[in-house]
Amino acid sequence: MDLFIASSHSFFQGVSEMEKLKDIFARSIFYLEEKGMAKAPYHLAVQEAVDRVKKEVTLLKTAPACIPPCGYQKEARQYQCSSCSMVDCQLPIDCPIQDMHKLEGETALLRCEVQFQIPSDCSYRWKFIRDARTRELYFFQDMNFGYNPSLLIRPTLGSHHGSYVCEIAQGNEVLARKFFFLNGQYIIGPQALIHE
Repeated sequence: MDLFIASSHSFFQGVSEMEKLKDIFARSIFYLEEKGMAKAPYHLAVQEAVDRVKKEVTLLKTAPACIPPCGYQKEARQYQCSSCSMVDCQLPIDCPIQDMHKLEGETALLRCEVQFQIPSDCSYRWKFIRDARTRELYFFQDMNFGYNPSLLIRPTLGSHHGSYVCEIAQGNEVLARKFFFLNGQYIIGPQALIHE
C-alpha cells in the first residue's frame, strides 16, 4: 500500500501530514509495546495496530501532484509504505532557459518564480555570464544574494546581454534554478542594476 502525503515542510497548514504520519506510527509502536507488556497474543496485537494505522492514514491529505518542468517540490513528496521510503518528484532542479528579447533602453524584469509552492523563508541568488546562452553554472559569476525574487535591469544595455540564473534556496538546499537569456543590442555604457 502506498500513501501519498504532504511532507514535513508545510508552513501553511500548521501540523504537516508528515508529522501526523510520524505520530500515527509512534502511537502504533507504543500500542504494541503496551500489548506486549500485557502479554496479549502478538499476532492479534499486530493486526489491531495495522487496522488502526490504515484507518488513521485514510484521514491524511494527499500530496499535490508534481508540477513540471523543474524544481525540488517538497510539498509533493510521497511516502510509500511498501518500501518505507520517501519519493520525490523526478524533475530536474534546473529549469529550461527562458528567452527574453529587449531593445536597448528598454526595461527588463526577471522574475524568479516557480509554479509550485515554496517556503516563505527562501533566499534568491542571482548570477550572470555575459554574451553566452548557457546553463553551465561554472561560467556564472555572483551578482546578488537576498530575499527578493526579482531583478530589474533599467535601462537594458549591450553589457546586459547574456545568461542570468536565479537559485531559489531554503538554507543550503537548492529548490530550483531559473535561467534567463537576455538578448539585446550592444552599446558601451554604465550598468544600472536595481533590485526591486
